[in-house]
Amino acid sequence: MNPEKYFSGSYIERLQTTAKYPNRVRDRKKIETLYCLEEFGDSSREFFTSKGTLIAIGYTRIVYGDHGPYVEFTLENFATTLKPKFGNKCPRDAYYEWMTVDDESDIKVYRQLRDVHNLPNPPSPGYRGNRQEGYADYLPGMYYISPFEFNIG
Repeated sequence: MNPEKYFSGSYIERLQTTAKYPNRVRDRKKIETLYCLEEFGDSSREFFTSKGTLIAIGYTRIVYGDHGPYVEFTLENFATTLKPKFGNKCPRDAYYEWMTVDDESDIKVYRQLRDVHNLPNPPSPGYRGNRQEGYADYLPGMYYISPFEFNIG
């Protein structure tokens, strides 16, 4: 994904907080306090595996949804090789699961295939909010990692 294209036009218009419900506000306070991560990204923040391998440099935003917070990345943010967890299996869900391979730390990386605006609730054990707009604002083509999966520099 071209970063210039990503940060132009309609994406800039989307830069609204996703922490608009009590469970998401709670998650945002936790992430800002524990990791000092701002909701709308930082092009120089570094992310590492538990073994110290650099995973990514920079992120675009944090999506606060009913399945918890997820850090959003473009493919260009990754400083490590990603491999599909399930080989060439055709995905049927809204995302495809990838893993980092550099030090076998088993970091789950979700590549979003389509949005979830038609799904009012996340998979279990997420918060059952019955959201009319969908349970999270994931964007197709973006990559997501739980902030609890890695170390942040």
